[in-house]
Amino acid sequence: MWTPNHTSFSRDVIPPSSTCKYVEPIYMSPNLAQLSRQWMSSVLLTGMIVLLPPQVILNHSSLHTPIQPSFATLIQWGTLESISQEGIPPQKQPQVGNLLSQQAPHHKAKLTHQIEQTPPKEEPTSQMTMPTSQLLPKISGAQKIITTPSKNKSSKHQSIKKRLQPPTQLTLFDTVEAFRTINPDKDEVWGHHIEEIDIDTTICLFFNNPNGLKLTTDPQSIQYSLSLLSSLGAGGICLAETNINWGNYQVSQRFWSLIKQTWQHSTYTTSHGEGPIVGEIQPGGTLTTIMNKWTSRVLERGTDPFGMGRWTYITLRGKEGRKILLVTAYRVCVQSPSSVGPTTSTNQQFQHLSKQFRKTNTPGNPNPRNQFIVDLQAWLEVKVKDNYFIILSLDANEGIYGKTGHIHPLDYNEEHPISTKGHDGSLLTLMNTCGLCDPLTLQHIEHPPPPTYNRGNERIDYILVSIGILLAVQRSGILPYDQYFISDHRPCYLDFDSKLLFGQSTSHIAPPQYRGLQLYDPRIVKEYQAVLEKQIKYHKLDSKIQELMEKAESGTWDDTNTTQYEHIDQLFTQTLIAAEHKVSR
Repeated sequence: MWTPNHTSFSRDVIPPSSTCKYVEPIYMSPNLAQLSRQWMSSVLLTGMIVLLPPQVILNHSSLHTPIQPSFATLIQWGTLESISQEGIPPQKQPQVGNLLSQQAPHHKAKLTHQIEQTPPKEEPTSQMTMPTSQLLPKISGAQKIITTPSKNKSSKHQSIKKRLQPPTQLTLFDTVEAFRTINPDKDEVWGHHIEEIDIDTTICLFFNNPNGLKLTTDPQSIQYSLSLLSSLGAGGICLAETNINWGNYQVSQRFWSLIKQTWQHSTYTTSHGEGPIVGEIQPGGTLTTIMNKWTSRVLERGTDPFGMGRWTYITLRGKEGRKILLVTAYRVCVQSPSSVGPTTSTNQQFQHLSKQFRKTNTPGNPNPRNQFIVDLQAWLEVKVKDNYFIILSLDANEGIYGKTGHIHPLDYNEEHPISTKGHDGSLLTLMNTCGLCDPLTLQHIEHPPPPTYNRGNERIDYILVSIGILLAVQRSGILPYDQYFISDHRPCYLDFDSKLLFGQSTSHIAPPQYRGLQLYDPRIVKEYQAVLEKQIKYHKLDSKIQELMEKAESGTWDDTNTTQYEHIDQLFTQTLIAAEHKVSR
């Protein structure tokens, strides 16, 4: 018989009870794995192997609907009296049984299987009769019930053409511990779930700290991550703390080849510190990328003007001079330069600032964290005064909720370290001064955002936007760990209405037209010259041009000659086109 040990089981043959009657299961989901679970549960409950009628399966339109992983149906022990027509009594359900209502309160259904007790017939006691005190297995835990969504409501989890979802299909062998707890902060999407978008009218901005791009040791994983982002429909990618020495030519070319394999049109800019590092790995650094037709709106690209590689930016043009500044930034964490290695981002910035302080006779010791905020804020203030709209994606290594900031304008000066005097060095002060807001918390005010660092307890990764373009944000969300990059940070995204963001629609980039005339092939060039010379002689263009030149030199030019000149120009253009078509056949 089964023992109540959850980790190891032993089994003897138990005859089915004559006091129990099998009730045909109620199928919760059109999913083959779920049906297999229910059949196995019924066998364990009744001790009888009952084949499911084939028409039950055939009535379901799909047996392979992807579903999110959840707690499997587990077996726990209880007496026969604890099993009734209403399933497991609430007081007998383990704690894990309430997870269904926590995850999806709109799903309310009874357990898949029930046991009906029928009074025993008056007949001699048989060896097949099970005593009342005999233990029977019962269903515990919870299965996620999948219902067919209504036509007027879109499902939050769906497989779509433009956005690729990681595989979530359950199998019969997907089981977990009975009393494991789900952490929705790590395993679930916070905010809007990934939905299908029209990539012609919506630009999706993706931000993540990938904890270093392994371009040398594992380029295949980077290629896979980029392909997932392409399926997501991403139009912009912002990555902080790439840990790449982008000044290394081989590394840059390797990443460029990965980008070109994924998108036909793309442009990007990178940043790294100005240290003595010559290898491929360098702590810190950022990457800002624009793909697809949105590259036609790129005006300029650049990096941290103070030379510390703390941020990168791309400027996008809009209607009537509108400019959108997309910035990716990385701020070092709280640590002392003396307690970390010499090549860390903190020490790179500390050494750079120390040189600047000595060069300009600036008093005090540099603080890389506070200096990052004041430098970025002063630079952004100049952009805001020039009517730029800001989209700032950054790993701030700082939480902002439950804290206060103030407005503290700064003077921008690239030649001199910006003074931190009077500035609290907080992200909130930067936001208040530059007029930035957090769309994720404004669109989802029901619950506080989860931590975005797996060893922290608060959110430190943000996509902030100027208040003037807040209405262009359609959807926003914080995604689970490791969904696109294997990282200890959670990614986040914003979906923008491109017409509201840029003030006009964006046209597709026309592919370069194929040209038949190829100058690097001397055979084609020779044939082209021969065809062109033949056409010029046929139309007597030489003599006609010579007559017009003589009239122009003699001063006898009139309106009739102007008409003749236009006619010769059109004829010569048609001759060039005809010659090109001739050699391109």
